[in-house]
Amino acid sequence: MTDLIKQTFLKRYIIVILAMILVVLLLSSQFYLVYYANVNSNKVIELKGLGGEIIYYDEALTMTARLAAHSGDIRFEKRYSFFEEKLDEVLDRASTLLNRDEVLTGTAKIDQANERLIAFERRAFQAVRNGNAERAVEILFSDDYERLKAIYRQGLFAIDQSLEEEMQDIIDNMFIMGIIRNLSVIIVLFLVAYFSLRNVRAHEKALSADLAKSEFLATMSHEIRTPMNGILGMGQLLENSELSKKQYQYVQAIMASGRSLMQILNDILDFSKIESKRLEITHELFDLHQICLNVVNLMKASAQDKGIELVLRYNLEEKEFIGDGQRVQQILNNLVSNALKFTEKGMVLLDVTVMEQGEEQSTIRFDVSDTGIGIEEHLLPTIFDRFTQADQSATRRFGGTGLGLAICKKLVDLMGGEISVLSEFGQGSTFSFTLPLEKIVRSEETSLLMERLKNGVMIFSKQDLAATPLVETLDKMGVVVDFEDNLSKAFEHLKKADEKDKPYDLLIIDWYDATDEAVILSRLLARDEELSEIMSVQVAPENIDVNKDINLDNTHILGADLFDKPALLHTLF
Repeated sequence: MTDLIKQTFLKRYIIVILAMILVVLLLSSQFYLVYYANVNSNKVIELKGLGGEIIYYDEALTMTARLAAHSGDIRFEKRYSFFEEKLDEVLDRASTLLNRDEVLTGTAKIDQANERLIAFERRAFQAVRNGNAERAVEILFSDDYERLKAIYRQGLFAIDQSLEEEMQDIIDNMFIMGIIRNLSVIIVLFLVAYFSLRNVRAHEKALSADLAKSEFLATMSHEIRTPMNGILGMGQLLENSELSKKQYQYVQAIMASGRSLMQILNDILDFSKIESKRLEITHELFDLHQICLNVVNLMKASAQDKGIELVLRYNLEEKEFIGDGQRVQQILNNLVSNALKFTEKGMVLLDVTVMEQGEEQSTIRFDVSDTGIGIEEHLLPTIFDRFTQADQSATRRFGGTGLGLAICKKLVDLMGGEISVLSEFGQGSTFSFTLPLEKIVRSEETSLLMERLKNGVMIFSKQDLAATPLVETLDKMGVVVDFEDNLSKAFEHLKKADEKDKPYDLLIIDWYDATDEAVILSRLLARDEELSEIMSVQVAPENIDVNKDINLDNTHILGADLFDKPALLHTLF
């Protein structure tokens, strides 16, 4: 079990571990290189200086002794002693910095030659003190002196060579450390890339499996819903037929079980669509107040059966917004249904308020509060997880799949909102969610147009115009649009609307593919005293002379681009 835990931990966090190793490697190697370069840079500088000082003091000693010999001035001896001390100090520092055989050999040669050279040079200074400068010159330029000088220089050369080698070693070491550092970084980066690619493939495989599972669930739930609809339909027919009391109870049980199963199938279908990212959020005009009323009216019977008060408190001035009204109603249905399910007495409140008010958008808050059984505090963090219920016994007692709240959360997230819950066990719960909804911003022209078309528009056409920009614009404005492709029915609807004192404000007659019927309908309008006052628009091709076939005063002739350019309606009023 411990090995399995270790393997799982490594598989899950291997990239993080490698990335941390890479960061540590980069930082530590960088700090060490900086430290090494900083420490040894001073050594390199000092070594370069030592090489120059050794040569300088060596030449200074020779020149000082020979100047004393040529000039016969004994005062040069004092300077000679100074240079001699300085050279000894430089050689000592070189021996300390460089623990090399070449340095030891060079120092030994220098020491041996130096003792004899000093003897020669002391004899030369003694000759100068005795006034015999010529003898001093002979001593300092003799073959023995030059031979000792050559040995001395060989020692100096060995030391100077060691200084150069030491400096080169420092540079080489920094170069090698840099190569090792870069190779280590490349290896770790390769491992990170390898494990990242492996994890990506594993993730893609898991997503593919999850997508296949979701598609399977969606397909199966859809296929099962078809016969279930048949069962429920036949059950309804049977329910309305003549049955004995016991038979009626059997049918009621069948219908209740069927509706419960249908709800489960709907939940699975919705959840699988969300998981497979096939659920699209629409942006259409909808009446939020009417949706809230629909939810309350739908649940009112269940609330009355349990003796629970179901209250709607709508605190908004606006009623219409742009968004996905169907999904908003689905969320509210789920939350209110849950509240009623888990409440035995008291009340359920649906409260709708404005959180933030903007020029183009409002953030609406929905609160569904109940006085039910509540939720224990330790269960609140997972209440929106799929297949989760606050109490597992609730599944047996109240039913349900545990998908309802998960679907609510997914839908709220898709619409850009947030959902939360506050609950006290035994006292009740409040489920809250917020949604950003677009406000209806209408210009003066649009408001005027809406006022002129308050009784609606009829479109007579043989074409499917439901998805045209004109119809979509009228829908968003809240204008009722009726379609009719049958001449008799169109005229009949026009007459009925007029008889109810709610005549259509606009009739659009499409001549495309229906020239003869368009002519007949226009003439019928012209002959009818009441209907002749309805404003009409004849949408006809350029090659048809509409005025030749009809005689209507209150009509306008426009091209087919009316359906693509809704703004043309503004020119009619």
